[in-house]
Amino acid sequence: GSGVLDHPDCTGWGLTGNAALDPFYMYMGGTSMATPLTAGLVALIRQFYIDQLGVFPSGALLKATLINGGVDIGLGFDSPGSTGVNDQGWGMANLTKSIAPCGEYNSKIYKCDQLLNSTRLDNTKNQHSQLLRFSKDYPIEATLVWTDPPRTTAIAIATTGSLTNDLDLTAGALTGGTKYSGNVFNPGTDDSTQNPGAAKDNANPVERIRIQNPGDGFYNLTVLASSFLATGPGFQNFALVVSGLRGVDTTGSAGDYK
Repeated sequence: GSGVLDHPDCTGWGLTGNAALDPFYMYMGGTSMATPLTAGLVALIRQFYIDQLGVFPSGALLKATLINGGVDIGLGFDSPGSTGVNDQGWGMANLTKSIAPCGEYNSKIYKCDQLLNSTRLDNTKNQHSQLLRFSKDYPIEATLVWTDPPRTTAIAIATTGSLTNDLDLTAGALTGGTKYSGNVFNPGTDDSTQNPGAAKDNANPVERIRIQNPGDGFYNLTVLASSFLATGPGFQNFALVVSGLRGVDTTGSAGDYK
């Protein structure tokens, strides 16, 4: 629930467990409470990036970081076209998982922000790939976010989809060749589907991959520009956050944590 506080002095919906103080608290939950709590988390994430990493994050990077730490509360993540009920979105916000996902301060996160020119995709550069090294000890979590531009002319969404620029996130194991696609999950779980074939999301400017039990070794994370509408600006920047990794490097090297 939105009133749950992660603090050793609190139980349930923020009650202290102190018989003298509890009568002064009341149960309340909903978007009126969830919104300021989430805004506070985003402010802390921004402060972490600036003070600890020397990075001035874009809105897309903040959104990707928050979503990447979201915890499934037992309802699973829905894939496009599924018949499940989307009761939890990307799960419960969790500050620790967003900035220290492996239980380590200043931990193993790969980030790529749309404020950098290197993340710009266009008709001459239609993909961004990064080889990342992972451990079976931690799940792989990757979140892609981009700010989709408005259309300059009216085009029927029914025939073109709801996005001006459609980006796709994929992950592929270097050993074994297992592939994963953004927002394609096993029904009722938060675990991405192995080798989903042509299944993909062309409706949302957020894509997430979560591999619960990865193998030790390298995975290639790719952001692909699948399509640009002719009426749009012809390019797209993005933010990508990946956690659970051991290093950002090439095959056989020791690894360099980001």
